[in-house]
Amino acid sequence: MSAASDGTLGFFPVAKKKIEYNWSDAWLLLAVVYAGRDGATLARIIEVGDVINHAIFNPDELESGFARLTSGGYLKEKKGVFVATAKVRRAYTKTTSPRRAIHKEVEDMEKFIGAAPPMTAQPRANDLTYTGFSTTAYAEAVAKYIQRFAKK
Repeated sequence: MSAASDGTLGFFPVAKKKIEYNWSDAWLLLAVVYAGRDGATLARIIEVGDVINHAIFNPDELESGFARLTSGGYLKEKKGVFVATAKVRRAYTKTTSPRRAIHKEVEDMEKFIGAAPPMTAQPRANDLTYTGFSTTAYAEAVAKYIQRFAKK
């Protein structure tokens, strides 16, 4: 029996496989939110991610995170610009406040997407692919960020 176009199998809905999120996915999602409503390029996401966590995303965290977060409906991407979806922006607006600690906002994103806490075993290997992501583009974005940061 095949699934109908409405997502059912006969009269029974087909269960979607629940996506498991790593802590780095919450970090990535917050970086996109912080980057602004108009979205962010890879270089901007790397820059904002460093501000949040004092570390640069590794390429596997980014690529797998983009795959999970877009598949889960938390991010949209168009021509290399990532934007948080409306449901993410609404949730963020409900929890944030001026002068709020960044680690509290990351914790809220963890809870929102159901991500594993940072000090526990992460449920997913960062082995997913995301169309349009390349290690070359990643290396260029990191170099651009470091060069820009060095000028400050």
